Amino acid sequence: MKHLLTQFGLSVGLASYATVGSPSADRRRQQLKHITFMLLFLLAGVGQVWGENYTITFANNANSATPLTATTQASTVIASDSRSYVQSSPFSVNSGNIYYGDTKSCIRLGKSGNASSLSIALSESGSVYATSIVVNCDNTGGSKNSSATIAVNGKTAQTTTAENPDNYTFTINDDIESITLAGSASVRVYSITVNYSSSSDPDPGSQQSTD
Repeated sequence: MKHLLTQFGLSVGLASYATVGSPSADRRRQQLKHITFMLLFLLAGVGQVWGENYTITFANNANSATPLTATTQASTVIASDSRSYVQSSPFSVNSGNIYYGDTKSCIRLGKSGNASSLSIALSESGSVYATSIVVNCDNTGGSKNSSATIAVNGKTAQTTTAENPDNYTFTINDDIESITLAGSASVRVYSITVNYSSSSDPDPGSQQSTD
C-alpha cells in the first residue's frame, strides 16, 4: 500500500512539472510541500484502527429481588435499546446466586458475602473484537461486601466501592461471544460497555492481551 502511495505521489509530482514546465525554486518547493502533505494525509489512514462501542444496560422489571436463571429472557432484564447485542435467552448462572429487580436498575451478583458468576451470550452484532470492557457497578456495603471484587472474562479482579457506582475497565484484546461476570460478594451491575475495534491493516486478531 505504501509503495502504491509513493508511486501516486511521484505521478502527481511529474504531472505538476509537466504542466508548469521548469518552475522556479520557490514554485518547486511549494509543489513538494503540497505533495508531502498529501502523502502524509493518505498514509495516516493506512492501518488505522477505528474505535467503537456499545452498552448493555440493565432494567428494573420486578418489584423485589428475583432470582435470575437460564430461562430468564433478555426482555425481562435488559433495556430495550440494548437487547440487540445479546441473545434472547442469554444467561448462564455459573455459580452462586444472581438476582434482578432490586430497588435499582441492575443485576446483583451473589448474596451477602457469597461469590457468584454469570455469563451473558452475545448476539452476532454483539460478538466483536473487544479492546476493553467497562463495567459500571458497586457493592451493597456492610462488613461482608465492602471489599467485594468484580472480574470480567477471567481478567484480574478489581475491588468495588460500596453504594457508589463507578466504572471498572478490563483490557480484553480478543474476540468475544459472551461476557462473564464474577463477583466475590454482593455486587450490583448497572451497565456493561464493550469497546471494540474494526480494522483491516493490521489484523486486530494478531494483537495480544496486556492483562
